[in-house]
Amino acid sequence: MPTVDENFKNFLESYPLYRRGSFPGLRRGVALAFRIELYCEDPRCKRYRTFKHAAGFLPTRRFVDRPPPEGGRFVEYETTRLEVVDFDCTHCEKGRYSYWLYFDFKQESVRKVGQDPPWSIDVPEALGNALGVDLAALYKRGIICESQAFGIGAFAYYRRVVEGAVDMIISWLKDALGAEGGRELEAALEALEAVPPVQKTAEKIRIAKDYMPADLRPGGRNPLGVLYDALSRGLHELPEEECLERGAHIRASISYLMINLSARRKAGEEFAESLQRLDLQPGGPDRT
Repeated sequence: MPTVDENFKNFLESYPLYRRGSFPGLRRGVALAFRIELYCEDPRCKRYRTFKHAAGFLPTRRFVDRPPPEGGRFVEYETTRLEVVDFDCTHCEKGRYSYWLYFDFKQESVRKVGQDPPWSIDVPEALGNALGVDLAALYKRGIICESQAFGIGAFAYYRRVVEGAVDMIISWLKDALGAEGGRELEAALEALEAVPPVQKTAEKIRIAKDYMPADLRPGGRNPLGVLYDALSRGLHELPEEECLERGAHIRASISYLMINLSARRKAGEEFAESLQRLDLQPGGPDRT
């Protein structure tokens, strides 16, 4: 089982603002001797680097003096605290991440209420190119929702991305399959004309699975189907926190699928263009 310190590392690296992190044993304090891996924005780095905390620990709960109603004095533990924690880049020693953390010792939980530099809402360039302008804009809105701990809202946007990507992926698959395979796929899609509109996306996803490259169907699973079902369940059934827990897996799956399919399409187009250019070269080999 991960320790408080290991969980705290993951919390600092990946949790958005306001998402509650649960840390049994928090009352005893947190050692910050661990390092975190984040992108250093200092001009001398501009890449992922290791960051460390200067002091290496957070103190345990402090005592609070408070006068009781009938005079005299007694001492009790604080129940909450706002603490600023800084992590500095070990490479350039100038890059810094600062976290404003709200500690609730009673519930043994922590929330980020501020972070500088902020949680990134940028869409990775390769994914943005694969999605296109409109879907990339929806994807970014999903990230923004996640950054403010609105997990259900993020799932709504991510599902719109998957729905929009289905037709794009089918178009790519038709091109990759060639004339015969493309006609077979087209015939299967034409059979959906009688399907009610609310069911068409799910049916398209079911059909597309059989034409997906095998390495994009681990264990025979339909990646589009798994994504669509997970997003629909989150949107209609799961609480906010569970959607936030699954957000990173949703983003990673969308990214891997779209970037890989886009790269295959681009490579195929470049290959076809190269062959075409060779075919036009004077004095080329006799292929008859």
